[in-house]
Amino acid sequence: MPGSKRPLALLVISLVTLVWAGNFAAGKKATAEIHPFIVTALRIILGAGFFWALMPNRREAFRPAMLKACLPLALTGIATNLFCFAAGIQRTVPTHSAIIHALIPVGVLIIGFVFLRERFS
Repeated sequence: MPGSKRPLALLVISLVTLVWAGNFAAGKKATAEIHPFIVTALRIILGAGFFWALMPNRREAFRPAMLKACLPLALTGIATNLFCFAAGIQRTVPTHSAIIHALIPVGVLIIGFVFLRERFS
């Protein structure tokens, strides 16, 4: 196929997989040296800066309503997830953490089947 984007897509998927896998080794190394709470705070600050830099229109005025809408999600979803990851990986090996993380969709599928009567597909 002329102009096919498939090789680029495969390259990007491979890169994302390597970064994702490296996250467990980097998390283990970081939590061996730094408290999980500090690791969590650094990840949130660096991630926020990264995504802020990607925003197309940074000139838009900040409104308190934005903080009111985003803060509960950030504190409950992002911060809790990252802290549990950092605290958990400090106590185990990266391989166990990666396997547990990879099985999350299976757990969601089973919970959906048992409690919501969803069909496997």
